[in-house]
Amino acid sequence: MKWFASTLLVFSLSVISSTSYAEVISVSDSDKSADHGNKIEDIKKTIRIPGIPNNIWTFGLEEDGILGYGSDNNYTMGVSIAHLFREAPDESSLASLPWSVADFIDNKIPCKLKQDWCDKGATQFYWWHLGGSGFSPNNVKTSAPIYDDRPFAALFFWSAGYMRNNNGVFSDRKKVELHVGLLGTPVGYWLQSGIHSIFAPDDMPQGWPHQIGNGFSPTFLFQENWIKDLKMGENLQNFGMNFSYGYAVGYWVKANSGVSFQYGPTQADRDAQVGTLPQLPQTFAIADNPNSTAPIIREKPVGFSIWLNGDFNAFAYNEMLRGAWFGQNDVTLSPSQINPYVFQGTVGVDLSFIPKYIFCMNPEKYRLFATYNIRNNEITTSHGANHSWGGIFFSHYY
Repeated sequence: MKWFASTLLVFSLSVISSTSYAEVISVSDSDKSADHGNKIEDIKKTIRIPGIPNNIWTFGLEEDGILGYGSDNNYTMGVSIAHLFREAPDESSLASLPWSVADFIDNKIPCKLKQDWCDKGATQFYWWHLGGSGFSPNNVKTSAPIYDDRPFAALFFWSAGYMRNNNGVFSDRKKVELHVGLLGTPVGYWLQSGIHSIFAPDDMPQGWPHQIGNGFSPTFLFQENWIKDLKMGENLQNFGMNFSYGYAVGYWVKANSGVSFQYGPTQADRDAQVGTLPQLPQTFAIADNPNSTAPIIREKPVGFSIWLNGDFNAFAYNEMLRGAWFGQNDVTLSPSQINPYVFQGTVGVDLSFIPKYIFCMNPEKYRLFATYNIRNNEITTSHGANHSWGGIFFSHYY
């Protein structure tokens, strides 16, 4: 049933595209065929299909006081806003530059290593993502440097990315994303102080002058992930599963792999669309770091859903532990103090019945998701510990 729905939708798109093309273009001779093909693709990009969202706005909040251990140690907070859209950015506009740069890097790195990794299928969607993430040691009240615990760090970032079909040896889709950001700004101090002034006035942070890159330190991250969907039988239409693997270069240098299990109304509901809008374990994640996972986005986001993710990361470098490239670094950790192998588990659940029944919001347009995350210790000193936190994500589809 899933393949039939997908085939029918793609066929319908082709018919609509061909009809629209015939109405505006007259084919006169063969030497214009390349130009005609480009115009067909331009028309396809702008077609709106009923029932499939063309834009998704998502606001996310993660905090270790939400379902967490209540400790500031490690990843302590994050906030972000993201916009996912189907229509390609206008290449003649300067606004398309981040996606063009990401595509340029994509062509220069993986394509040179293995042709399967750069197979260019149709781009499914694009997004931009703006937010900030904060990290801190367990003892935030002391103003003295702490040399055997995680340093204070705050990343303020903007990123651009896209998801593309990829017919590789072990992949169906490829996710490419470019982040640019700043370390060492006062944002982390402002956010943590504001939260503590309300919920923990006796535990006000004093150590932010010792944060990584204090003052001002630009940074970046380029990352790619390949995703392979496991096809489920017709008796398991409500279930989905995929594997992923990838790498990152920049403020992290790492390799990663993961597995995701999902339960929802129907698997076809997620798949029956042009290019297969995710089944993604991490379409929107705060800073897209290994400690952050956002909800799966479906074609018709109605009904209950739940998902479980496991992500394994092997780090060769972490700027937020080793020290920023610019700015002041009072506290850094040596490689012997850092655990390079980080595992994160996430469980997420659809809570859209809350805005539906309390605020009368249409569940096909407004969705509410919650996540619970746990991650093993990143540092090997006596202050190191496993960490957990919760997340809330609110999305608007149209």
